[in-house]
Amino acid sequence: MGAIAHLLGQGRRLGLRLVVGVRSLLSDLRARPDRPVYGKLDSTERAQPEHQACAYRALVNGNTYRNPCLTAKMAATLDQVSGGRLNLGLGAGWFELEHRSFGIDFKTVGGRLQALDESCQIIKGMFTQEKTTLKGKHYNVVDAVCNPKPVQKHLPLMIGGHGEKVLLKIVAKYADMWNMGNADADEMKRLIGVIERHGDTVGRNTDEIEKTLMLALCYKAPKQREETLTGIVAMMAQTTPDKARDRIIIGGKQECVDKIERFIKAGVTHFIFMHIPPMTAEEDIQAFAEDIIPQFRSR
Repeated sequence: MGAIAHLLGQGRRLGLRLVVGVRSLLSDLRARPDRPVYGKLDSTERAQPEHQACAYRALVNGNTYRNPCLTAKMAATLDQVSGGRLNLGLGAGWFELEHRSFGIDFKTVGGRLQALDESCQIIKGMFTQEKTTLKGKHYNVVDAVCNPKPVQKHLPLMIGGHGEKVLLKIVAKYADMWNMGNADADEMKRLIGVIERHGDTVGRNTDEIEKTLMLALCYKAPKQREETLTGIVAMMAQTTPDKARDRIIIGGKQECVDKIERFIKAGVTHFIFMHIPPMTAEEDIQAFAEDIIPQFRSR
């Protein structure tokens, strides 16, 4: 846990509100699946008590990893341990290699989405109701109890993903926070519009949902490091390096400020910046915290 403690200590020194962990049980860098990856809720529990000034969260946990009742119980315990500072992140699950490696049922895309919908109902029910019962296609829960409840009366649920027909409808129904990664401002504006239309369908005011965006950070970095990172993001997004630059907080102060402004105008309310050594460096984070964050902190 030394790496997590180091990041949390650095986040506290720089005045950051939150440090988040990655989403998978195995490294999702295909060339290095053996890179160190901590368990999400497990590492969150270890990190909470010692670093109250800077919280540590799992970005989104694959719903496939655990029975939703267990997830609810673990989350309620973590909220108790942390004094009411937990955000619970969930996604449908996407990384087939880790499921095969760990012997977890990967299901079909439709099955994973349906299971996520059922899990959201169960988890939110267990947080707020004395007993929760749901007879679904993937989970059959009878009088499930979560005691003690979370400290927070409304523990925030973050859902990650971008599937427009089903996943974003699940976001509109259940999420307090939505997370998207590696998108440009135009795509964020369009996807937020999709969530709003789903909200109209399900009767939810989607202004209640915080729109979060995860982006790689490469502030004032050498040209070679910029080129390496834009190439990787371009490959992940299946676009060109020039267009990938619109999906990264990269370059000098004015370029970064202008890009953040565009994202805010598109509807983004919360930013999460990726630190992926050696493609990003700790000095990037420190310089960014000193130069850029103060310009937006009062908003």
